[in-house]
Amino acid sequence: MKFLLLSLLLILLLGGSQGVKIQVGQFTFHVDSVLNLKKVMEKEGKDPTQVSQDLCHSSALPGEFNPVCEEANAPEIFNELVRAVKNFDECEICANPACPGCS
Repeated sequence: MKFLLLSLLLILLLGGSQGVKIQVGQFTFHVDSVLNLKKVMEKEGKDPTQVSQDLCHSSALPGEFNPVCEEANAPEIFNELVRAVKNFDECEICANPACPGCS
């Protein structure tokens, strides 16, 4: 029983942020991808609360977000995605090995 519990805990820890997904409407993305989207928006000088369709024309936008750009409400979807990771703490899910207790 202890072995099973330890194995389950190990699987969860090793999974890191790969298992965490964010869904907005019909779209689901890994949290790492959404954090990358947030960085692109910040780098492009886009205020996450004032996203425009211009983001879809940026060469820095990761290709996995192209289907979102085909939607009429793409700015709202991007807003929701970024809002979901606004106060995200990577150490909560050991996404960063430098976090205390993570390896």
